Amino acid sequence: MAATVADLLRAAAERLGAAGVENPRREAAWLLAGALGVSVSDLRLHPERAVPPAAAATFARWVERRAAREPLQYILGTQEFLGLTFRVTPAVLIPRPETEVLVLRFAEALRDAFPGPGPLRVADIGTGSGCIAVALCRLLPAVEVWAVDLSPEALAVAGENARQHGVADRIHLLAGDLYGPLAGMRLHGIVSNPPYIPAAELPELQPEVRDYEPRLALTPGEDGLGVIRQLIAGAPAHLLPGGVLALEVGAGQGEAVLAMMGGAGFDARGYRDDLGHLRAVVGIWPRAGDDRPGAERSREWVLRPGDSRRR
Repeated sequence: MAATVADLLRAAAERLGAAGVENPRREAAWLLAGALGVSVSDLRLHPERAVPPAAAATFARWVERRAAREPLQYILGTQEFLGLTFRVTPAVLIPRPETEVLVLRFAEALRDAFPGPGPLRVADIGTGSGCIAVALCRLLPAVEVWAVDLSPEALAVAGENARQHGVADRIHLLAGDLYGPLAGMRLHGIVSNPPYIPAAELPELQPEVRDYEPRLALTPGEDGLGVIRQLIAGAPAHLLPGGVLALEVGAGQGEAVLAMMGGAGFDARGYRDDLGHLRAVVGIWPRAGDDRPGAERSREWVLRPGDSRRR
């Protein structure tokens, strides 16, 4: 006799809970819904439904992978970001809510800096899944994105996501390191979610992150700011006057990055995520006639995602 939805969920929640997974009941439901190709709501409505053997076998494999602390998103193969569903694999970082803050503030800064109807040329450095590039194309109809990544596997995932969301004609995938593939280009904006975790903090991360997400996308080593320094230093050569540089930063790094951007000549502002951490720093490159020192133009504004008031 085939096991029921309720039977499988009960056993899976016990297995995941014993493995240290947070919210084991909820995650068991997501896994079973994925194996059956239905919604979680459907499971709740039909707990006595018999689960076909093939789906039950898939579910059992997935539960064991999750019990080994493989991220749920890699098992199911998708993650939501700014209302869009993205394909994810172990070749890319899993999109996170703090990166939504980065994208929304970057798009806002581009609209303010270049309000006309003309095209906007933007680079997404370290594109990974392409979630930033795709989301920008959906938010800004005039934007065209050059998406750069060292990993061919990551670029393949980004290309799949661009096609899925109908913006592949506006995203150019480039293999290379940082600004290397952008030689000679002048852009309206540069955005990046770079590796920023200090090497010493890696052992303290959750096993889902430490053991499964791509190490190259997590940490540049040492204090975690090495790639950020390179991005700030190289940006002026690639930005048009009034151009925007937007970087995601680690918790506790925001003030240092604001200072670095100000020292490089940017008018920099910082934005907090919903947990109160300063996670996005956005800098505006000066236009002709603005000859104030960068430190004077840099304002350490700290705003929450939905707040446009100065604090």
